[in-house]
Parts: sequence; structure tokens; C-alpha cells
Amino acid sequence: MSISILNAGHLRPFVGTSFNLINEGGTSRVLLDKVIEYPASTAPGSSRTAFSMFFSLQKSESAQIESGHFAIEHDDLETIALVYIERILGSRPDKIRLEAAFN
Repeated sequence: MSISILNAGHLRPFVGTSFNLINEGGTSRVLLDKVIEYPASTAPGSSRTAFSMFFSLQKSESAQIESGHFAIEHDDLETIALVYIERILGSRPDKIRLEAAFN
């Protein structure tokens, strides 16, 4: 799926489902926790409202993921290629939290 046409409405139906984040380091299975729009952060004349996708996965020795560029895959969506995803702070020490922001 082209990043230029992607918007929060495309992704909201998939909250609570699993996605794969893929880069040269391998594949990580993550859960889409929420999709949030940011109207106040949207550039004037933008074709979409700025939004973020928030992912999580259980922290374990086998689940090590850092910030970087990833392809985002879901069984019911076209692949979203080369999105920068940031590892963010979370309130639970047993979970890794990630955010993909789209302006």
C-alpha cells in the first residue's frame, strides 16, 4: 500500500490484530494497539490527517527490536513498505512499545 494514500481510517479496523514488522534483522510479530489522529499536527493542505500507529510485543530474549525502517505486513492489507518505526517508552516493563508516525 502506498504511504501517500494511507490514512488512519484504513487501519482502525485492524486494531487488536497482529502485524509483521520486517527489516534486515528479521521479522517481529507485533500487536496493533491503537491508531490516533493528530489534526493539530497536520500540515495545511495535507491530503490526510497526521496519525500514528502504536504497536506492542512481549519483551523476551527472542523479542529484541530497535528503531529503524520496516515493512509492515498484515494478512488482509497490502504491504506498507519502508516506514520508520521508533521504539518508545512504555508503562509496562514486560512489553516493548513502538510507534509509526505519518504526517
